Amino acid sequence: MRVLWFTHSSSNYPVRNGKYNGAGWVSSLETRVASEVELGVCFVMAGQPAKVESGGVTYYPVPDDTDTRFSRIKYLFVRETRRYDSLVKRFVRVVEDFKPDIIEVFGSEHAYGLISERVKIPVIVHLQGIINACFDNFLPPDVSMGKYFNLSSGIPEFLWKVYYWRHWDAACIREQKILADTRYVMGRTAWDRMASWTMNHNHRYYHCDEIIRPEFYEAEPQTVSPDKLKIVTTVSEAPYKGVDLVLRTALLLKSWGREFEWKVFGNVNVKFFEKVTGITADDAGVEFCGVADAATLVRELQTAAMYVHPSYIENSPNSVCEAQMLGVPVVASDVGGVYSIVDDEHDGFLAMPGDEEDFMDAIKVLWVDKGLARELGDAGRRTALERHDREKIVSDLLGIYEDVIAHYKFRLDIGSE
Repeated sequence: MRVLWFTHSSSNYPVRNGKYNGAGWVSSLETRVASEVELGVCFVMAGQPAKVESGGVTYYPVPDDTDTRFSRIKYLFVRETRRYDSLVKRFVRVVEDFKPDIIEVFGSEHAYGLISERVKIPVIVHLQGIINACFDNFLPPDVSMGKYFNLSSGIPEFLWKVYYWRHWDAACIREQKILADTRYVMGRTAWDRMASWTMNHNHRYYHCDEIIRPEFYEAEPQTVSPDKLKIVTTVSEAPYKGVDLVLRTALLLKSWGREFEWKVFGNVNVKFFEKVTGITADDAGVEFCGVADAATLVRELQTAAMYVHPSYIENSPNSVCEAQMLGVPVVASDVGGVYSIVDDEHDGFLAMPGDEEDFMDAIKVLWVDKGLARELGDAGRRTALERHDREKIVSDLLGIYEDVIAHYKFRLDIGSE
């Protein structure tokens, strides 16, 4: 079986694309799948050969001449309706060169999914987040659009926010088109199934869990609760990730009178959230540590009393899954698809989104009741081991490929494709 992936990550390509660690699960999946199929991986990266074969995988780094300084300035003022036409044509040429039996597109919002209407090959979209739902919850509840832009530190940051906002808006429109044109989708939560169904009632939905980064399988899990109240959170730059909630909860936690350490990893505009809340990181006792690799996160989680996930919207955050894999008790916002990966009071706590008092109460319970914390952490690890079983995930994925190919061929035979 010949399988072609389109992904925003360069996966296991020998040249690393940037410092962002958020797509490590794609490379983890490639490591397992590459020996089972003839695999091609296409992604956007400039300055590389058009085609590279390495380790039995064919890589297609495609330059994006639509992403220039001029284009970014242009799209501050003009909607990017046809911005990706030339890029999609290059994707089609990759398809023609590799000749896959099936195409898997990672993410429903990127330009890769636009190939579905250009090729006569079955295309399945692997849902990550649902960008329309994320954009609906883009700003914290007490932040208006006006406040979001007014809190910019100078004109450059203001213009960047305008571009960022328009980029998200365009991604939402693109996602609606991609999911409307795509017959096959793959997800892993009840929420992403329903959210994608609202954009296309006629697609076939497949459930397939994800392989997380190998460091979290190989690491020693917690077996004893730490003696120090240390909290770990991993987020990204988007406002809906809940950094404001971290600051508000931490400040409230200080009034409890217990010493604690709260480390936040990820690319975060700290000053923006300090302005939003009126709380500085120093006052709240929160340490922002920047982007960290998997090995660093493993070490930090192994000594953490709990992992806290504060987002206002999520599908299935891998950072929660990674904490569960290490047996670390989890407190997460009860939003989106999170309830499909955290069973409240069984293998973690779900808290009211945006409610710092509810988060603080959950943190207090886990810290005071060490026995309960250990039970939740151990149950979370059992859940994660079953959900992220690598052999089962690869088997499920190959079965999905076969079913999609067979269904597509059947529709061709009866003339309805």
